Amino acid sequence: ARHNHISFLINTKNNNLLSYGFNIYFRTMSFPYSIHSEVNTITKYYKNQCNKSINKCKKKLIVIKISKNGVIGLSKPCQTCINYITNNMENLNLTDIKYSTVAKNLEKIKCNQIKEHTYKISSAFQIRVKK
Repeated sequence: ARHNHISFLINTKNNNLLSYGFNIYFRTMSFPYSIHSEVNTITKYYKNQCNKSINKCKKKLIVIKISKNGVIGLSKPCQTCINYITNNMENLNLTDIKYSTVAKNLEKIKCNQIKEHTYKISSAFQIRVKK
């Protein structure tokens, strides 16, 4: 069953929504791949923001996974997304990442503690490596 991931980039000062994005799946027999919601959200933010005061504000990234039957699941970013987030952390002025869990709450990763956590390899990446 496909799961839907959605991410939000939030201004921590006033909780305004700055950007959001979903997982996008591309199905081809030779090269299945996806753009994860975290990357989609950050890319859309860069595309749409030109305001210097918004660029300077502190931000948090929230990632949520909802299955087709409405169940909230684990949405901790994969290793590839964490690499992307880490590369953009300073530009974004990102303070933390929150992600949904099977217990239906939000866990927090403070950006200065990203390297202390472990992350899974995405399923699409695993499929490509096996070929």
